[in-house]
Amino acid sequence: MAETGKIPKSKAQLKRPVDKHHAFLLVEEGHAWVTSCNRELAETFSTLIMRGDSVTVTKTNGVTVCGTYAGEPEQNATIILDHKPDAHFKLVPLSDTPSSLLTHVARLIGRHNSLTSQERQHGLTFRGKLRKPSEPIETEATALTPESKAVSVKEKVSTESVKIPKSR
Repeated sequence: MAETGKIPKSKAQLKRPVDKHHAFLLVEEGHAWVTSCNRELAETFSTLIMRGDSVTVTKTNGVTVCGTYAGEPEQNATIILDHKPDAHFKLVPLSDTPSSLLTHVARLIGRHNSLTSQERQHGLTFRGKLRKPSEPIETEATALTPESKAVSVKEKVSTESVKIPKSR
């Protein structure tokens, strides 16, 4: 799934994972770093959000996977993925994360029709069921079709709880 080798240095400090159910994502200047105690979770998460080849480095406190982020390279963020035993997840921003980047990451890793978002104390939080790498990605075009009468992401942020519309 991933090659072993050197990873580029990040300007921001990589976060240490809390436990085997957590993975940290750092997006910076088009690169993405995923750090986790659980190698399988780190590699699955990185496969869903990275394009092209990635590099995996095993460390004493877990695994770090680095590669090219599949989204907009000019946005930076730190996000935690809390993976539940029943294949559900929660995405929580750890820094000043643009809502568009968080929404894009949620669509990259979430299964169709499983994503919900909620404005919380620390910003927008997404929940859903983790997509398998073989499953198709829910794109913005399928998520926000004109027939669904969906509101834009900026309008969603102001609401308390939002269900992302089903694709057609």
